[in-house]
Amino acid sequence: MGLDQFLSAKKSISGSQWSTPEERLKYAEIIDLVNASSIVDDDHPYITVDVTVAYWRKANAIHNWFVQECNEGVDDGNGFHVSREQLLALYQLCYAVPKGLAIHGDEYANEHLPTTSGFFFGSTEYDEWYLESLRYTAEVIDKLLNDPVTEYLDFEYRASW
Repeated sequence: MGLDQFLSAKKSISGSQWSTPEERLKYAEIIDLVNASSIVDDDHPYITVDVTVAYWRKANAIHNWFVQECNEGVDDGNGFHVSREQLLALYQLCYAVPKGLAIHGDEYANEHLPTTSGFFFGSTEYDEWYLESLRYTAEVIDKLLNDPVTEYLDFEYRASW
């Protein structure tokens, strides 16, 4: 039990007659792979592939940032869209905050990327666990933003506790 957080990359694929031949082929391959041909709506041949690209456990500062910056402060357990620009902003914070924390102390982190408390959200200290969550987040986002494959993907954040 506790705060579990997921960042997903999504790609929608259409199998309609207006799609490119390559997209229709991808659509058919995925439908076959998941053995879903008997339940497909032939009038609206459309699927979304959803891949988890990051997972955090009790990284409450990261959770708080996503909720505040990407979902207008609403923390209801539902998933929500995250833009590439928002991911870049979080990356920059995850890179800058450890330096600011080392120089200016906890107040710097509290001002720029604060922890938050919640039911089984983990520690609110600015300690090694906090710093590790920032390192991991920066590493994941760096990979996502610099891989050409992700250029046409949508990102979604969700958490459960």
